[in-house]
Amino acid sequence: MVAIAQKTLSFEEFLNWDDDSGRSFELVNGVAMPLSEPTAKHEDIVDGLCPLLVDRCQSLS
Repeated sequence: MVAIAQKTLSFEEFLNWDDDSGRSFELVNGVAMPLSEPTAKHEDIVDGLCPLLVDRCQSLS
């Protein structure tokens, strides 16, 4: 495998950048890195946290 040097992006350039893949990216040290797809375990954790956060936010208002 050959490494390909990428031009580093500024934050502003990243906001306007699109690789037409439909994937989500994050900017890491100027390099657009694809985000990993969530696992089933991740989704289980989110499903458990969301009701807790909603309850907490409602108790604060």
